[in-house]
Amino acid sequence: MPRPVRTLLPALLIAALLTGCVPADPLGPAAREVLESLEALDPADREAAVITIAAREELAAWSEWGVDPSGVPGALATLSDWVLAEREAPHEMQLASLSASATDIGSAFGIGFVAIGSLGKSGVEYSNEGARGTDTTGTPGGSATVSVGADGTVSTTYTAGGAEGGLSVDISAASEIQPCPDADGVVELSAEVSVRVGVGSAGGSIELEVETTGRLDETAALASSEYSYRQQHSSTADGTGEFLDHSGNSAGQVTVNRWSSKATAEFAKGAAEMAASLAYLVSHDLLAAAETGWTSGRCVDVTLTPSEDPGSLEPEANITIDADAHARLDGQATGGTLFPTLSGEGDLGSDGSRVPAPATFDYRAADEEGRTGVLTVESRSIRGVGRASIPLTTGGGAYIADVTVDEYTAHDTICSLTEPFEITGSGLTFSFTPAGEGSGTFRMSGARYDLTFVGDGDYSVSHDADGVATALHASGDSTLTTPDGITADSPVDLQYTLTPTEPCE
Repeated sequence: MPRPVRTLLPALLIAALLTGCVPADPLGPAAREVLESLEALDPADREAAVITIAAREELAAWSEWGVDPSGVPGALATLSDWVLAEREAPHEMQLASLSASATDIGSAFGIGFVAIGSLGKSGVEYSNEGARGTDTTGTPGGSATVSVGADGTVSTTYTAGGAEGGLSVDISAASEIQPCPDADGVVELSAEVSVRVGVGSAGGSIELEVETTGRLDETAALASSEYSYRQQHSSTADGTGEFLDHSGNSAGQVTVNRWSSKATAEFAKGAAEMAASLAYLVSHDLLAAAETGWTSGRCVDVTLTPSEDPGSLEPEANITIDADAHARLDGQATGGTLFPTLSGEGDLGSDGSRVPAPATFDYRAADEEGRTGVLTVESRSIRGVGRASIPLTTGGGAYIADVTVDEYTAHDTICSLTEPFEITGSGLTFSFTPAGEGSGTFRMSGARYDLTFVGDGDYSVSHDADGVATALHASGDSTLTTPDGITADSPVDLQYTLTPTEPCE
C-alpha cells in the first residue's frame, strides 16, 4: 500500500533538534488534550478510551504496513481472550475482570498495557494473604509470573508472542509494586512495557517506562499522585523508518529526547497522544493495585491489650483495652486515628467515633456468664489501614463440641475456649492450645484400625452476631503408620459444631 504523504515536523523544531536546543514541551499540547479528555470521563470508561486511542494509532500503522485492519482483531483474539478472561492460576491468583471485550482491544499495543495492570492487581491481592515466593502460569505464547519478596514487594512479568495471518507480535511487561506506604505516606511504583509488531519488513514497536508516586492522607485515602514516563516509538514501512524518543509526566509536559529525520509531525503527535494515554492507564492501574494492598490490613498491625483476661470476665466487669497501631515495614507508630466497633454482648464506653492513636477504650462485660462481645478496632493513617479484633467473654463459657466426618465422630465438652482443652472421639484425641478465644494451635494423636496417627495444625472459632461461639474449624496435617511401619500423610480438616452448655464445675 502506498505510504501516505504526511506533513514534516515544523522546521523550527527540526532546527532546534539539530542545534541541540530541544524545546522543553514541543508535544505538550497534544498530551495535555488527551489527559484532560481522560480526566473528564467516568473512571469506568477510561480504560476503553485509552484502548481506543492505542488502537486508532496502531490500525493506522497497520494500513501503512499493508495489513487489512479488519482482520487484526481475529489475529489477536487468542492473546486478547487470555488478558481479558478471569483466569485462575496454580496459586489461585485471579486476573481482574476488565471492561473491554476481546474485539474492543484489537491492538497488540493495548494488550501489553492492559495485561500488566491486571496482573499487578492480582499479584497484590494474592500476597495480601501473606503469600511469598514466585509463581508462574502459562499463557498463550508465553507466561505470567508473580514474585513476592520478604518485605511484600510484588514483582510481575508477562510475556507473550506469536504469529498469525502474517502478523507477528511480541509483548513483554513488568511491574514492581510495594503497596505499603513509607513513613511519609508515599508509595513508589513502576512498570515497563515493550511491544513489537511486524509484517514482513514492516512493523513498529513501543517501549514505555512509567514511574508513579502516590501520597496518602490521614484517612488512608490517596491524597495525590504524579507520574513520569519515557516512550521510544518506531514505525517502518516501504523502507522508511520513523522514530521518536520522548519523556512526559502527569502534568502534560513533554520533552523530545531523540528522533529520526524521517519522523513527521503526524507520527510525533500520534506517538505523544498514545504515550500520554498509555502512561495514564498504567499509572492508575498501578495505584489501584497498591490500594488493594494498603487497605487490606497487610501494612499495619493493630494491638489490643485488655486490663483483664478477656476470656474469663466477671459478669458486668468494667475493664479497659489499650489500642495502638504500628507499620509492619519499619515498626514505627502510625499515628492517625482508631475506630472501635462492638458486636455481640456488653457495652463500649466510646460513642463509636474515631479517636487519635494510641487510645484506651472502656468496656463493660455482659450481665450473664458465657456471653461474648467482640471489639474490633480499625486504624487509618498515612501508613494504610489495619484491623484487629478481640473476643471478651464472661465466665469462660462452656460448649459441647460435635463432629461427624466419614467414620470419625466426636462429642465432648469444652469448659473454656481460653484455656487448653481436649476433644476425644473415635480413638483420636485433639489437644487444643488457645491464643485467646478466637484461635490457636492443636496436636492430635491416637489409633484406629491398627493405624496410629499423629498430627498438628491451627484452629479458629466462629461467633454469631451475639458473640456466642458456634463452630471450631481445625486444619493441618497428620501422618498415619501401619503395623508394618509404612507411613502416609493425610490432611486434617474438621468443622466442630459448638453448642453452649452449663458451666463446668
